Amino acid sequence: MQTMKTQLSFTNEIPLFARLGQIAEYSALSPKQQMQYDDSYHNYVCYLGQMDSKLKEGIQIGKEEGHAEGVKDTARKMKSMGLDTALICTATGLSADEVQKL
Repeated sequence: MQTMKTQLSFTNEIPLFARLGQIAEYSALSPKQQMQYDDSYHNYVCYLGQMDSKLKEGIQIGKEEGHAEGVKDTARKMKSMGLDTALICTATGLSADEVQKL
């Protein structure tokens, strides 16, 4: 096998040969080892899916919080300009209590 690795040193440069090497290594495993590998790979893929989901959720929460802060900043500016609370509520969608707290 060592001789074979030396002869096939180009396998990392050509994706097809790299993939064939992976298949050969997997095929060399015992059925029990293949099952363990498959379980481990499945867990890894599930983990990546969960992380992707959490990342998207975090981005969405960040956008919502950023938008909410932007609306509050706008309401603060409108309030400092002396605009009516009802007008600020209509323009920003905030409640009268939220505008008063600013």
